[in-house]
Amino acid sequence: SRGLRPVESLGRQTSRIEAHNLAARLDARAGPIELRELATSVNRMLDRLERAFVRLSQFSSDLAHDMRTPLANVISSSQVTLSRARTADEYEALIDSNIEECERLQRMIENMLFLARTDNAQQHLKTVELDAGHELRRLASYFQSLADETGVRLDVHGAAPVVADATLFRRAVSNLVSNALEHAEAGSTIELTVSSRPEYAVVEVTNRGAAIPPEQIERIFERFYRIDSSRHGAARNAGLGLAIVKSIVELHRGRVEVVSRDGRTTFALHFPARVS
Repeated sequence: SRGLRPVESLGRQTSRIEAHNLAARLDARAGPIELRELATSVNRMLDRLERAFVRLSQFSSDLAHDMRTPLANVISSSQVTLSRARTADEYEALIDSNIEECERLQRMIENMLFLARTDNAQQHLKTVELDAGHELRRLASYFQSLADETGVRLDVHGAAPVVADATLFRRAVSNLVSNALEHAEAGSTIELTVSSRPEYAVVEVTNRGAAIPPEQIERIFERFYRIDSSRHGAARNAGLGLAIVKSIVELHRGRVEVVSRDGRTTFALHFPARVS
């Protein structure tokens, strides 16, 4: 009937939108006011779908690239070594190198599986009350030998209780410390601080080094996102470290904040201070 024509028109427009033309939108100016509101809502949904599809496509490309690199290293080094007879020490060096590349690939896959579980709410938390200051001191002690290679010192300040899954809390902070070590100036100090707020315990990791451009702050938690060469190197976390940090904090119903200016970058993790 005539009254259903605007609905049928929207139906035809919607049916023509597929993965290859997600930029298409419904005509929200035509038809009765009720249908205009519906068309506007559908267009907003399409905006979200298009952004998600673009991120997924980029993510797939980055994942393929990052997985291809260690495999290519294993293949090329093996081919070179097998091109002529080698000593036992040379074969041993090849095996050590290949194991290192395979472990790198294994870490990447494990990180991907972890993020997949958090995306699907399959990661169960075993929350306990932790002494955050004690946890930071333990992690600082663990990372200090690595920091010594570039003359970096790890300082810990503060004490506060935090309610968190112990394993995931340590993983989140470890990823931040590892990230700070990667970008800290040689001979500088990385500060690990914990403080209490009414509802949260705030864990901060601060390093001196190249600042993160303001327009890229929000994107650094995207999987495999890379900033310019001054802020990344042979990333041990395969571009997933900060994404994992964000996922862990959000699993605890907390949040992550980043401030980067004047040669100082601070990541602040807000964890619950008491059982909710």
